[in-house]
Amino acid sequence: MKKLNHKGSSHIVLILAVAVIAAVGVVGYRVVSNNASDQSDSSSNISSAENHSVSIPNQFNNTADINQASKALDNTQVDSSINPNQLDQDLNSLL
Repeated sequence: MKKLNHKGSSHIVLILAVAVIAAVGVVGYRVVSNNASDQSDSSSNISSAENHSVSIPNQFNNTADINQASKALDNTQVDSSINPNQLDQDLNSLL
């Protein structure tokens, strides 16, 4: 049986590894830059079930900001199909 010469294959593997690392880096950079631009807004808006938009500040400087965030959370529609008893049983089984 003839033995093949594999001396050049390490270069191809190295080039492929660099290409994969570069692709992962580019995707990671785009994700981070998109998240940074999304978080650069001065406030977030939460739409409640009544379609009222409540502005939530990114930073809490006083109790009025905390009260505003509390109202927004109170108005947020939660999935009504969740059975609280089943949720409690599931959580207790994990402990």
